[in-house]
Amino acid sequence: MHTVRDLSLKLSAVGALWMSTFERAFAQFGSQIPTIPSTATGTIQDAISKAITAFTAILGAIAVAFIVAGGIRVLTAGGNEQSVQSGKKMIIYALVGLAIIFFANVGINFVLTNVLN
Repeated sequence: MHTVRDLSLKLSAVGALWMSTFERAFAQFGSQIPTIPSTATGTIQDAISKAITAFTAILGAIAVAFIVAGGIRVLTAGGNEQSVQSGKKMIIYALVGLAIIFFANVGINFVLTNVLN
């Protein structure tokens, strides 16, 4: 019977063996792995902007999930007024969060493009 530890050791060994093949595969380039085009280009402002955009996209998805959860809570309330109010509050708070995320993203992008350039 395989344990988790045995499996993780085997996977680590296979991964190390697999990674060692890259060194031999790139020997034709002088034993240095070439850089991937367009990965290390751009300014720090571009990197910050991309990171903030990704972060706000994740927060936006979470807010939309809360809107859906609030809608489900309202729909499944079954006449329970407290559950309906709880679902409505969840939807309102998620919409306020979306507005804050949107305006924060606009403000940060404004600062990055107009103030720092």
